[in-house]
Amino acid sequence: MPGGDTWTSAGTEDKQEGLQGPADTGSDFHIPGGGAWVSAGDNDKAEGSLHGEVDDESEDPLLSVHTQRKKTKHHGKNSTSWSADTCYPDQVTDPSEYFTCPPGSYLGRSEEEMKEVNNRLRRVYKYLRTDLRYEENKRENISGVSYLDRGYATYESMVWPKPGYCQQLANDSWIHDKWTAWYNHTEIVTSKVHHNYKADNVPSFIDKLVFPSNEFEFHLIWKVASTSFPSYLKCEYDYNVHSASVKEAVPDGYQVVAAVRNPLGRFVSAMDEVLQRAVNGYCPSGYCTAADSYKGNYTLDLYKHQTTWYDLVEHGVDEDDLTTLMHAFIHDVECNYNFYAATHLVTQSAFIYQGSGCQDELDVVLRLEELDEGLNKMADSFNASGTDCEMEDSNSADSKPGGVPSESALMKILENDDEMMKKLCVIYAQDFLCFGYELPAACSDLF
Repeated sequence: MPGGDTWTSAGTEDKQEGLQGPADTGSDFHIPGGGAWVSAGDNDKAEGSLHGEVDDESEDPLLSVHTQRKKTKHHGKNSTSWSADTCYPDQVTDPSEYFTCPPGSYLGRSEEEMKEVNNRLRRVYKYLRTDLRYEENKRENISGVSYLDRGYATYESMVWPKPGYCQQLANDSWIHDKWTAWYNHTEIVTSKVHHNYKADNVPSFIDKLVFPSNEFEFHLIWKVASTSFPSYLKCEYDYNVHSASVKEAVPDGYQVVAAVRNPLGRFVSAMDEVLQRAVNGYCPSGYCTAADSYKGNYTLDLYKHQTTWYDLVEHGVDEDDLTTLMHAFIHDVECNYNFYAATHLVTQSAFIYQGSGCQDELDVVLRLEELDEGLNKMADSFNASGTDCEMEDSNSADSKPGGVPSESALMKILENDDEMMKKLCVIYAQDFLCFGYELPAACSDLF
């Protein structure tokens, strides 16, 4: 990378990420019956489970929560981008209203084209509820309600229907039990309640990039060249770039830029990332350490309790039976289970929201498959320096240990299994539709 810089404050995927919950939005969500939804804090902070505190007399407990949200003025750019029907709603009679793309005119789509994409997303909701008979998972009430602030749902949101079997965690008895593990010759005792569903927002411990001279923010998404973009952007635009919390509002007048990639390619890359950590203890910066929230046997014990796939790799990966491993892994992603490094699997639609209150409009979305064209257009829009800057791969497979299947091997398994492919199409439907990626042939007639 230009100048050999290492970026640690804003793009590093191996920062603290193991057991975190949703980003702190500074909001509490009150449920009928006097309970409080702690969507704003870490999953591990909420030791008093709130499950079951929704008023059973309500016709639809989920909608009762929606109707209690009060409209709040959003301070930041494009504060009127959303109508009261979809952001800070006073009344929501149909949860499908939350099934929209992140707002904005990115990818050159017209208003009518965006309307059609949003209609397709609402057909996804109907397909899940009516055809597959999926339902909202009320057990995600700790982690999955950021959509009420943001204005649109993602797969990680409680309101996004999932299979009934996802109401059960990989090890439900464990989340309430005291257990011990050893790390660095020290016994760690854990007795708190674990809420093991992924949050429907970007992890709160990473930062976004702010370019004051060019008046734009760049929102990094893991497994989308997030360790390569910072050095390139600093070279191309402004070395005085600073990082900001993903919880901070976008400044008035600033545009929002982000990069995305094909959801299938990102999924196999994320799966490879997780397996490297679980099998080899290897992170993007080298062998995992406490700086990566990796705690040896403690982390591996968490995998045993929080996933259904770890038993298949605990003593090494059987490369002759990758299909079984893939089925188990996709099951855990489908059920939105939270485990060490699972944040790499969070949808791009959830990751891209990095602000406060209603989602600010996205102005520029780069697709990695058309990166050169996108970077050139971005340079024209934001007065690039003209310096000969290059994007380099800072997390390549060549530098990683063996014993883990390659991304191409994982993709081959997917391409030969329509059942798994359809599950991924449902999980990442929003990313496919909103960012203009064609659905695989196995999914062409789903929605």
